[in-house]
Amino acid sequence: GVVADQQASVIGNRLFEEGDVKLSLGTGLACDRLTGSYAHPVALSVYPQIAWKLRGAGVYYMAESMTMETRGKYMDWLVTSNLVKDLKQVDSIAMSVEAVDTPYFIKVDAIDSRSIKDFMEAKGSNCTDAHYVRAVMEAHAFRSKVLLDDVFDFYGLPDKLIVDGGASSSTFILESLSALTGLDVYRSNCAEGALMGAFVVTGIGLNWWHSFADIELPKQATLISPLDCDRDLLLEKFKKWKTLVEL
Repeated sequence: GVVADQQASVIGNRLFEEGDVKLSLGTGLACDRLTGSYAHPVALSVYPQIAWKLRGAGVYYMAESMTMETRGKYMDWLVTSNLVKDLKQVDSIAMSVEAVDTPYFIKVDAIDSRSIKDFMEAKGSNCTDAHYVRAVMEAHAFRSKVLLDDVFDFYGLPDKLIVDGGASSSTFILESLSALTGLDVYRSNCAEGALMGAFVVTGIGLNWWHSFADIELPKQATLISPLDCDRDLLLEKFKKWKTLVEL
């Protein structure tokens, strides 16, 4: 069999039911929602994809919204801009300051030799390196919400959201997403969802299993609590950030 990256990630995260939604936070961002036997027409930035077709069964579809902006690379940029020494510190640094004092990290097309501080708006006189770190992390959550809204505006809100990819290790980003969307957000417990999905498809192709129901996969995900913050303030910041980056 053949399987593509996001489809493999959907399978690897045990998302098999119509209405299941996954957000991948990697080098780019991708949101996928299973739509069953229905492949909807292209609408704005949401487009249909084949999720899978198993032997003896019909095609199962999903809807996808994706951006290949280099959000994942912004994390490394925090290090080269001398704002953090180790990416493991990012969450604790971001949580050490309040949202109300944080500037806005605006979208850039490519990372260059300039400091990440050169791409901040509404910098206050009391801004510290910690505020710049939080601004980058908030922008990651804000851009993710834009992507999610594209899908949710078309299909409505899901029961929950599964998040995978390298940046899903950031509790701050996931807590922010929970606060911004009002959804139960789960961090995938499968570190390599796409790899797991490719393994599953290979096994079905080799007749190790006949369907997804035959496979015992690891526990799906861990629930993340919403960010301890003023949700109305965070939503207002999101609206202003969206205006600044013209999304």
